[in-house]
Amino acid sequence: MSLTFTALKSRITEYAIGQTDSSAEFTAALEGFIDQAEQRLSRDLVVPALTLNTDVATSNNVSVFSYPSNAVYLRSLRIKNGALLTKRTLEVLQSLAIGQSAGVPRVYAEYSAGQFIVAPPSNGATDLTASFARRIPSLSVDNSTNWYSENVPDLLLCACMVNAESFNQNEPRQAAWEQTYKDRLASALREADGYEIDRHTGGNP
Repeated sequence: MSLTFTALKSRITEYAIGQTDSSAEFTAALEGFIDQAEQRLSRDLVVPALTLNTDVATSNNVSVFSYPSNAVYLRSLRIKNGALLTKRTLEVLQSLAIGQSAGVPRVYAEYSAGQFIVAPPSNGATDLTASFARRIPSLSVDNSTNWYSENVPDLLLCACMVNAESFNQNEPRQAAWEQTYKDRLASALREADGYEIDRHTGGNP
């Protein structure tokens, strides 16, 4: 069963009632708990629905490229219809790039917020294909449901409760919710893996 934005706030308050000294402060912090939980899920939940695969056009002697506006982070990069690039740290990539002329990129690294860099710089002869974690619209008064609240409401609630109990400074309850979150995340990832196997082979995972 899905959770609306309003229902989620009510459920968090219900589960945490009696664990906070200031209901006014807790209520004011509810939307922050949800926002932090959604950000965590965008990093932890690797499923097809949250993946953005897109081609990246290249130009001669260009090495830095920007994320699409709805991307969270870069998961993998490949030559379009070709080999995967190897991920390196920025420092290693920059040392490898010294003196390199434009060519077919072989390695990449995170460059800055919303940007990645490749080496050698592209010669513009072929484009890249990038796989990103996708940012979905956040829950709000004007957006009462989203993919998280409709497909993994239990996982979303657990992530919210970790934040809520951190706010309450209740370490035992925070630890308990953290373990529940990890267990349900593992279950969701197994389910996604099974779907991918079944979708590609036509057999049972």
